[in-house]
Amino acid sequence: MKQQLIAGALAVCLLCAPAASAHWADSALEYAAETAMLPPEAAQTAAPATRAELAYMVTQLLGLETAAPLDAFPDVPDSHPYAQALQRALALGLLRGIDGKLCPDEPVTRQQAFVILSRAFALPDGSLTVLDRFSDRNQLGSWAAPATAGLVQAGLVQGSGGLLRPQDPVSLEELAQLLLNLTGRVCSGSGGTAILPASAALPEGLSIDGDLYLCRSGGGSAKLKDAAVSGRLVIRGSGELCLDNAAAGQLLVCDGGIRLRAASMAQAVSCSLSAVSAGLEVTAEPVPDSPTLNAVLHLSCSEPLPLGAARQLQLQWLLGETVLGEESVVLTDSADLWLAAPIRYDQPLPKGQLRAVLSLGSERITVAQPVNLHAELAVPKIETIQVQATVQTGTALYADMQLRQYIGWVNQGTTATYVNYCSGLSAKLALPDGRTGWVRADAIAISQENYVRASDYTTFEKESYVNQSGYTSPTPYLVWVSLKTQRVNVFLGSAGQWKLAQCFTVATGKNSTPTIAGVFAYQYRQEQWDFGDYYVRPVLVFNGGHAFHSRTYTPSGALLDARLGQPVSAGCIRMRDEDVAWLDQYLPLQSTVVVY
Repeated sequence: MKQQLIAGALAVCLLCAPAASAHWADSALEYAAETAMLPPEAAQTAAPATRAELAYMVTQLLGLETAAPLDAFPDVPDSHPYAQALQRALALGLLRGIDGKLCPDEPVTRQQAFVILSRAFALPDGSLTVLDRFSDRNQLGSWAAPATAGLVQAGLVQGSGGLLRPQDPVSLEELAQLLLNLTGRVCSGSGGTAILPASAALPEGLSIDGDLYLCRSGGGSAKLKDAAVSGRLVIRGSGELCLDNAAAGQLLVCDGGIRLRAASMAQAVSCSLSAVSAGLEVTAEPVPDSPTLNAVLHLSCSEPLPLGAARQLQLQWLLGETVLGEESVVLTDSADLWLAAPIRYDQPLPKGQLRAVLSLGSERITVAQPVNLHAELAVPKIETIQVQATVQTGTALYADMQLRQYIGWVNQGTTATYVNYCSGLSAKLALPDGRTGWVRADAIAISQENYVRASDYTTFEKESYVNQSGYTSPTPYLVWVSLKTQRVNVFLGSAGQWKLAQCFTVATGKNSTPTIAGVFAYQYRQEQWDFGDYYVRPVLVFNGGHAFHSRTYTPSGALLDARLGQPVSAGCIRMRDEDVAWLDQYLPLQSTVVVY
């Protein structure tokens, strides 16, 4: 019944543009006045609501006082009119910020409202397939899809004309209507879905045909006596709650500050985990732009228990050996326990299955479910230089650079990737048909195109690339030569934990004599290389004839070629004097050198 009421109301309040005469919102605005949830600074209820105003409405309705500091969000000054509401919303987990900001004065969108209200009232996520009916589902952020799917699946959001319009703003009166539909009313003792704000007393003999949202604050003790809730009993806040002859279809304790106990231990029914069955379901796998792993643990007990006879057990969520969360659980006839765990993609990803471990005394139940962390999406799209070459005259293809072992023929006009060279003799090509081999150097024309990317990669992209690529080094140093950006990046740490320490602009091999890509080791150093009309120094060799060294100098010591940031060398990596001196001083022999 509750879902039918909400679905009908949402079709009006969230999915249609209200007319100037907002008579449809009269009941909602009366409810808002009764609960004092309308923001005092709001001028017009038909105007778009801000994120701070939504935070005020929800926290005012719940009446919970626990607050979290705003220190991490520089866009919220202490003088902000809704600073207290934002602190409370943070403590409840309703707001989590956008790129390190709370954006309190930005209009709240429909998809943001769906997510925030889903968090506030512990609404379950849904299967993403239910969103396929909406033609604009691609406008819905991946971070908002599970919560929106849950509202759609429950019949709470129906759309209008096949559209969700997730990025449209929401007005204050629309939010008031939605909150009325979600919470029903302030509880008076009996009837349908209702909310008991933290300031309200707990009446005895509650009879609720629907859900009951029960809020407690201040850390004190209260008793829920002779209560019957046909739907969910959702408990938020802090303090001790005694359950005395209370029953509910489902019990959800949302906050760690709530302590539940039975009225009398003598009433407790003997129960063990042998009577409990558990199933684990991953409802949303994380991806880098929405890095939250969502799962639900379904519990059922074959021995029916009244709520007052509940037993406390411990739940631990594990991904491989990484602990994602721990909580105390009240064992009842059945329960769904939800996990929403952020995954850090800028660190080595945990490996293994998602596990839920339930403990009651010495007993233990473990259920597991595979989860794909989509690590491949976390690796930035790092590019390298791929120089193109065109075969000018048909030529033989050889397996070796000395052109002795014939393996095939390459037709005139073939365009291939220029991979390697043997000076003046041969060139190695990667052909479009998958073959790789050597041809005569005079049989090809090498492209003179500039393949360099103008901007450098970010520190996050660089660290993600080397860490997610699994590069190792026998020393605490790792060097990555980015051919695409003409940078030498030096990292400190170890496999999976590399942190960028230095970045130098350099000049790598020109198109005809490229710096060869691969994974090498810093082999040895020489003080100087002399080439008659110029010299370079010092020289740090990592791949035979390839090395880090200075730019070129004439025998008299004048700088011969000052160019950096573009491929101009004969294959080595030219650097400023002070940069190659730093590398010479700090880079240990045998350090890994990645050229890509």
